[in-house]
Formats: sequence, structure tokens, C-alpha cells
Amino acid sequence: MQDIIKFLITNYGTITIIFSSLLGVIYFLRKWITNGIKSIKLSDSFHEHFGDFPAKKIKELHNAIARSSDTLELRQSISEKHIGIGIYICEAETGRCLWSNELLNELFEIDSVDMKGFGWASPIYESDSSVILDIWRAAVKDNNPYYATYKIKGKISGRIKEVTTHAIAVTDDNGQIMCYVGYLYEVK
Repeated sequence: MQDIIKFLITNYGTITIIFSSLLGVIYFLRKWITNGIKSIKLSDSFHEHFGDFPAKKIKELHNAIARSSDTLELRQSISEKHIGIGIYICEAETGRCLWSNELLNELFEIDSVDMKGFGWASPIYESDSSVILDIWRAAVKDNNPYYATYKIKGKISGRIKEVTTHAIAVTDDNGQIMCYVGYLYEVK
């Protein structure tokens, strides 16, 4: 026992370095394995969404949004300054909101991060909520233009506002729907 204690005391520095290095390697391997598992899960969900050849689909979506952004920039600068129109872009397959302009966010009284996905539906007033979501989902599913008038309740002010919205599909050169672009304004 005394030999073990003497060994530990005389080799304290070496043992400390080896032990801390070993803990570092264990921590690194744990993180590496965890990130590897996350990467595999992300890869699976990515391929579920974009298919086996995602580069083409992503590029087509990017090009469609880029084509519409030139028109949107002009429309947005005019509408935000003079007309008061909120603008949004939604995913073709699911109808989830990808982008909304500042005026739309102010009207709904939520920020652009909370507008994404189906967050835009949270301010829809009472019984309108499920009906409006059903109309939107049916329009996306059937590739039809979307039109609706409904009430929203401001998240900050609590003020109830009536709004009207229209959305249409943006298609590529082959007629494939890439996304939906819409506008929304307050009915006064």
C-alpha cells in the first residue's frame, strides 16, 4: 500500500496529465458520436424533404424565389411606404411560411421568426383559425389560388383587425410550383 502511495506522489504530474488527457479524449469521443448521430438524423429528414437528388430541387426553389424577389422588392418598397400591404412567401408542398415582410409582422404584432411555419396562424381570431387553416391547406394541396378574409387579434395590443389575403403559386419553366407568394392588407 505504501508503495502505491509513494508511486502516486512521485508521479503525480504524469498521472494528472494522463488522466486529464484521457478525460479530454472521452469527452471528444462522446461529442463526436453525438454529433454523428445528429448528422445522420438530419440527413434522413433532409432526404425525406428534398429527395435523393436535393441539389436540383433546392436550386429550383432558390431560382424561383430569386425570380420573384425582383418583383417583390419593387412591390414591397411601394406597398410598405404607400399602400400598407404585407407580403409573404410560403413553401409549395406544405404551405409553411418561409418569409414575411416587416409590415406583415407589424400587422400581426409578431416577429418574422414567429411568423415562420404556421406561426402566422396563431393571431387568427377565435373560430376563424381552423377554418382559415383548412382553406389555406386545401389551396396548397389542390394548387389553387388562395383568398380569405378573417380577423386577427394583435399579440401585443390585443386589437382585433380584419384582414384580406391573396396568394398565388410561383412556377418554374416546366410549370412545377416552387412556392406561393401572397399579400395581406387590413380592411378598414
